[in-house]
Amino acid sequence: MTQCISLGRKDGLIQFVRADDSPREAVLTGRLAARYKETIVRSTVLFERHPTIPTSF
Repeated sequence: MTQCISLGRKDGLIQFVRADDSPREAVLTGRLAARYKETIVRSTVLFERHPTIPTSF
């Protein structure tokens, strides 16, 4: 699980968290974090538009 903070189109912060929302040590920053967040947002939109696409295997 993650918590995402967008700091513009080319910068962001991803904090990995446990199920109870307590933080883990792992953090992504910069462009990689922005790309990660964009991937999550785009996939959410895709699955909303096409609900028959399997989300788990």
